[in-house]
Amino acid sequence: SSSSSSPSSSSSSPQQPQLPCSKGLGFNESFGVRDRAYQDLIACDEHHGRTCCARDESVKIRGLWATFAADGSQRCSRMTRAALCAACDGDVGEGIKSAKNVIFLCPSLCQRWYEACAEDFFAPAPQGLQPCGPNSPVCSPLMEITHSARDFCTMITGPMGAMFAVSSEDQEPDSCFDGVPAVLSKGRGPKAPRPPRREAS
Repeated sequence: SSSSSSPSSSSSSPQQPQLPCSKGLGFNESFGVRDRAYQDLIACDEHHGRTCCARDESVKIRGLWATFAADGSQRCSRMTRAALCAACDGDVGEGIKSAKNVIFLCPSLCQRWYEACAEDFFAPAPQGLQPCGPNSPVCSPLMEITHSARDFCTMITGPMGAMFAVSSEDQEPDSCFDGVPAVLSKGRGPKAPRPPRREAS
């Protein structure tokens, strides 16, 4: 049996010291990223190998994503999931691609997200925009609300109370989330202990 306590050799740099997870995004800052693959997360599978998310965060993200998936197009739903799941990316969780409660999206991801949702219907919300729903008084296609991908991305409320900001092009991809999970370039985090089984009450 092989040891899973140390990650496989990093591609180009020596192993970096582990950063704590961001308290500003609501994570437990006493831990760094963990490998939570095959555990209790219910969303954002692509990030499970290197994430600060635990079950509670994955439940919140899935709930928020469900509002987009309910009446939206498949294209918009898929790109919205990618953007919302940025919160579970290891680099976002460690604060490399976020600051306090702000997640930095790369302009390329923001543009793809806008284009995927341009024909979907949205409604004003207290903090920006939300997908059109049964209780929305006024709905319009996104492309009639704004022609700016940057405006769209910053008007959508992120998961766990986070906000999205769009980085400048010269910061892509090192300082912003471009849709590529950190686990693909940095490898898995240390294996997280299995969470205790929940007792039925």
